[in-house]
Amino acid sequence: MSIGERRHRVTFQRATTVKDDFGEPDQQWSNICTSWALVQPIKGGERFSANQVQADVDHRIVARNRGALTGLGPADRITWKGHTFDIRAVIFRDHRESELEILAQEHL
Repeated sequence: MSIGERRHRVTFQRATTVKDDFGEPDQQWSNICTSWALVQPIKGGERFSANQVQADVDHRIVARNRGALTGLGPADRITWKGHTFDIRAVIFRDHRESELEILAQEHL
């Protein structure tokens, strides 16, 4: 993959649990790292749930594997230009594990 295809600046985030003012657990997202990546829509769809139409778009996100991304998985997410992507699967694209292909879903 050429460097020009990785033109999207994405941020990888991981959920952390902290206690709020009342001592209740609260989930917050903290940044793992920011990286250049390819963000490419794969398919989209709509469904009717709870008397509302809900749209989903599946994306393929390709980025270089960095030490900070060790353990990246479905509990994490990616943000890009105000869009939030839930990670569904992380695949190594080569035997050196230098490039990650991430299948993610954006809820519109």
